[in-house]
Amino acid sequence: MSRKQYVRVRGVAERYDVVPSTIWRWANDKRYSRLNFPKPKKPGPNTSAWDEDELDAYDALREAVAAEA
Repeated sequence: MSRKQYVRVRGVAERYDVVPSTIWRWANDKRYSRLNFPKPKKPGPNTSAWDEDELDAYDALREAVAAEA
């Protein structure tokens, strides 16, 4: 069984070529939750990170929507 991979906010920001505050806005803004942007997990008391599998699923959904347009 493989271990879950998590990405911290800076890594997510680099992935989408935005600043970390944009990632937090996407995670907390209801407009982005309708687009299924993943919510961060709390692997530790002072740590937030995103599940890499959920980010991959989000990317696949964005690509599918873009292909339909």
